[in-house]
Amino acid sequence: MDRLKSRAVGAVLGLWGCALLVASSCQHPPPPARSHERRVLTPEAVGALPMASVEAFPSEQRDLIRAASAELLRTGQQPAEFYGTVGRVKEGAKVDLWHQTAFLPENRAMAGNPGGRCFTMYFDRDGRVAKKLKWQ
Repeated sequence: MDRLKSRAVGAVLGLWGCALLVASSCQHPPPPARSHERRVLTPEAVGALPMASVEAFPSEQRDLIRAASAELLRTGQQPAEFYGTVGRVKEGAKVDLWHQTAFLPENRAMAGNPGGRCFTMYFDRDGRVAKKLKWQ
């Protein structure tokens, strides 16, 4: 009986050793990236269009983009440095403004306001700027 047990144990250990050898020779996929490493922040990824290309926006959004660009200019900023997305809110509309620095590789893992110059411009129903809020 002891002889049988020792043969069985030997066989199991032999098979286990073969399995380890085969497994170690296989290429393993790299470990999954951490969530901040997976995120590739690009204008396309967030659905933003260049503010300087008003014609790139849907026709019903172009007046709002022009108004946001005019406000940027009025406050000494350059619309060409921003990308925008348009949304509706209860009191009117909003334009989320992504500064070009948000898409730099060093800001890829930053949460909240990548690059520090992104903000949202809110418009009333008459198309006037109601408020501007810097992203947190």
